Amino acid sequence: MALGYNHPEINQALKEQLESGLPYQTLDITTRAKDNFIKRVKAFLPEEFAKHSAIQFCGPSGADAVEAAIKLAKQTKGRNTVFAFRGAYHGMTNGTMGMMGNLGTKARRTGLMADVHFMPFPYNLRCPFGLGGEAGAKAGIRYIERLLNDDEAGIMKPAAIFVEPVQGEGGVIPAPASCYVNCAVSVTNTIFYLF
Repeated sequence: MALGYNHPEINQALKEQLESGLPYQTLDITTRAKDNFIKRVKAFLPEEFAKHSAIQFCGPSGADAVEAAIKLAKQTKGRNTVFAFRGAYHGMTNGTMGMMGNLGTKARRTGLMADVHFMPFPYNLRCPFGLGGEAGAKAGIRYIERLLNDDEAGIMKPAAIFVEPVQGEGGVIPAPASCYVNCAVSVTNTIFYLF
């Protein structure tokens, strides 16, 4: 949570919502709270952008948000390929399990999202380049750069690259922000880059 654990303003807003007696997770049903939220968000956007924007409310799980991001990226880019990272965990839905690094969980399932390719995550114990640390992270970026620019790699350009700044299920492993995330953003400036 962006404001930290047990923030008093968040707690107060939650209490007010619960005490109102109104439903708080309505997905596609319009409520006064949703209307107010949309108006406040659009007030922060540039006027021309706000006129043509839409806000999607996902279900209460992170997997729902990732599924929405998958759909948005594929539709917008007109591509089907997705890059995820080794050790990734994004949820237990069809698309998010397809992007899961752990074979023990997903090997028993059929029909998961296809055309997912796994990139090396900078982790000392699993560095495919045998380097670890910042050197391993830089090697991973070079690998992705070359893959994206190699017409003989056999992999289509992705609609999106999904990365967790800190992998939880992979072992609570932070990506070195000073190198990895910043470099990856520059590599993928023409591709959706989603966290």
